[in-house]
Amino acid sequence: MKKYLLILVTIIAACNNGPVKNAGQDKLERNKAVVLRSQGYINSKDFDKFLNKCAPGYREYFNGGPAMADLDSIKTVYGDGFTVFDIRGEDFKAYASGDTVLVTGTWSGKFVRPFHDTAPNNKTFKFDDVDIYVLNSEGRLASHRSTQGSAELFWQLGLLKTASK
Repeated sequence: MKKYLLILVTIIAACNNGPVKNAGQDKLERNKAVVLRSQGYINSKDFDKFLNKCAPGYREYFNGGPAMADLDSIKTVYGDGFTVFDIRGEDFKAYASGDTVLVTGTWSGKFVRPFHDTAPNNKTFKFDDVDIYVLNSEGRLASHRSTQGSAELFWQLGLLKTASK
């Protein structure tokens, strides 16, 4: 009987050839999922859900400017930008290392509402971007930066002029 039990245990152990779970890999997958879900909230203009994923002390750098930490101000900037330019992202892919997640994607839209003193011209834009998120140990967003500056958007909309020669 012991011999059969030993053979059975050996067979079960030999058949268990699935990937070994790694706590570090699980954390990376969790971080990617949190960021992709958060990116989806931004894309659907649900800024409250996005901000609920943010840790206390969250810092938003938008496109290279100084850090903004006031969540109400961040929500206002996102809301204004997504209303004025009717922005939509697609083809998001996440890449993680440690607490940092990079998300590549393509953003497009149309200039549909006044921006400061500039009337909308209904021109469209499209550009690729990489968003950089840092998460805290609990998997909440600690900061966000966008690598694509607003100059590309303004250039495509005809709001930036070339320097005269």
